[in-house]
Amino acid sequence: MTVFARSEDHLFSRPAECAQRKPVGQPESDPEDDGDATLRAGIEHSRRTFQYFYDSQLRQFCSPADEPGTVNATHGYLVWPVAIAFWMTADCAKRTSSHLDKHQLELAYNAMERHWNPEENGYCAWIMFNGNRDIYYDDNAHCANALITAYEATEDKKYLRRAAGIATRLVSRGWHRDQDPGGVEWHVDQPNSRHACSTLSVAVMACRLALHGVERNHCMELAKSCIDFSLEHLVDQNDGLVIDAIKRDAEHGEPTWKPDMVKWTYNTGFAIEALLLWSQLSGSTAYLETAKKMALAAINRNLALYDQNTPDSGNRQWWDSTFFAQHLAEALVLLARALPSTELSHSITAEVGRFVTYCQTYLMDPQDRMFFRNLRMYVIDESRLAIFNEVFN
Repeated sequence: MTVFARSEDHLFSRPAECAQRKPVGQPESDPEDDGDATLRAGIEHSRRTFQYFYDSQLRQFCSPADEPGTVNATHGYLVWPVAIAFWMTADCAKRTSSHLDKHQLELAYNAMERHWNPEENGYCAWIMFNGNRDIYYDDNAHCANALITAYEATEDKKYLRRAAGIATRLVSRGWHRDQDPGGVEWHVDQPNSRHACSTLSVAVMACRLALHGVERNHCMELAKSCIDFSLEHLVDQNDGLVIDAIKRDAEHGEPTWKPDMVKWTYNTGFAIEALLLWSQLSGSTAYLETAKKMALAAINRNLALYDQNTPDSGNRQWWDSTFFAQHLAEALVLLARALPSTELSHSITAEVGRFVTYCQTYLMDPQDRMFFRNLRMYVIDESRLAIFNEVFN
């Protein structure tokens, strides 16, 4: 998986403050005028992050050092973090009237376009060259979701057309309609795995396209198929959280699909958002109820999404990475907005707020004001281990 990192444990991440989409068609206020300090902080951080990682000479996003998810001497990033960078600029452009944000959006889009393979109708993991077929379906779903947000920010239909092409011409090749077992493959050359990160991010993409009236019938069929597959095969019935994948070793004669039980925060986040969007598309209250139950599991500090190495449950945080947890935080915020003035909404708001405060207090490097990527502060360095033991342990 690709990682957008600045140093050994840094990550470029779309901050939770900037990851709160408003319903399609709702006017956006300028945070410079509305006094929303949290949103303003998120936008300022995003602008600063763009300036830190974007190399104007190379026209791509690069790390100052060789890091996981970077390639060759330029330390250029692979397409997943590039898509998140583009998504970040689009989120900001939706919320301001700033020429700067529109300009950064276009630069980020052009950087992502360098990965485009016109023959395969998809984005390659690394910059496109003849014969490059290193294409992941989850990467492309992230690209498509970023493109949809860019359309919402600019009303430029080139972004929507590209996202629609990914859904109809690329993803359809990795989508198994037959439900045997169903789902979406992870990579164009890896048919023996069905990952939550691909299947559920595709479901979110398909729902969003359908809400815009794009290839509506196709996208609704795709979304429902992915959601139903995930509920049957990728949700642990013991705790209601999403596992990583089901896999089989078909090359060695193993026909049985077996679960990979690792539970990353973003997979449950994609599931919550897909369920919420599907309920809005279809009017189904059953899927909304499932989203609510999953959200309760996602903020239950005694379950697997939280770091159980922290003895006091009141101090526990999500266990994995900022570049995963951002998607869970966004999905929870979207659900809370859809359920205003409810107990669940209040619980979500408190938990996401607690997460943001934790990141700002303990995971931001004061030297460059970038966030570390590991949510477990005690593995970052000795100084944070000491703080963890003093404050939390």
